[in-house]
Formats: sequence, C-alpha cells, structure tokens
Amino acid sequence: MRQRRPATIPDSELEVLKALWERDGSSSVREVTDVLAGDGRELAYTTVQTLLNRLVEKGFVKAEKAGRALAYTPCVSRDELVAMQLDEIADRVCEGDSSPLVLNLAKTAKFSREDIDSFRELLDELEERADDPKGQREGDNDARMAD
Repeated sequence: MRQRRPATIPDSELEVLKALWERDGSSSVREVTDVLAGDGRELAYTTVQTLLNRLVEKGFVKAEKAGRALAYTPCVSRDELVAMQLDEIADRVCEGDSSPLVLNLAKTAKFSREDIDSFRELLDELEERADDPKGQREGDNDARMAD
C-alpha cells in the first residue's frame, strides 16, 4: 500500500519544490541551489540536499541516479499540492465541507475577468454534474485517488 503524502509541508521544503517546478524537469542539487539563489534565497548545497531528501521521503519528489549525482523530479504538481492542502483545511476547519472555503475565497479575493470567466465555466460543469443521476462523470475522482 502506498504511503499517503502529508498535505502540508514546511515553507523551506515548499521553496525547494517550487524551484523544481520552475525548472520543469529533473534537477540536480546544484541546479536547485542556483534557482533558489536567483530568487534571492541563498542556501548551502547541503541544506538544499537535506530538504530534497525530506521531500523524497514524504513522496513529493523522486530521486534517480544521473551519473554520479542524483536527479530530483517533482511527483506532485502545484495544482495537486493546492488540492491536497485545501482538502486538509476543509477536514481540519470545516468538517470536510469545501463550500465555506470556496465561498470565503469568492467573497474576499480579487479575481481578473479571465478568472471569473473560468469560474463561470466551472459552475456550468458543476450544474451539469448535479443534474446527472450519477452525480459526477467518470474520471473526476482520478486526481484524488492518485494520492
């Protein structure tokens, strides 16, 4: 049975994961260190290596041998991590109900016209699913089941 990833990760590990997303592929410790330095975050090589190893242990990143070094690749996308963290907040704060999270964001955040159009499309899809006797289409739970 596959180990379930924790939904939340410390900020330092999140910064390293973001650097991997920015590189969009496999990266060495040195390459991640360089991305972080370019973002104004100077971390020692060994610190970045430790953070990457923690992310591997938690299942957010995989490490593969690339010559004499290891190449690190993210196992989760930004969207997957956001979904996991929102599920965690819904469970902890709202007894598993996501509606208060969505409603609060809609009331308090500023959205572009493009964002609002995307929301409208999503709401149309949700209405169609609500009218569907099954309540949802096949494949809608694939992302959650992958955890």
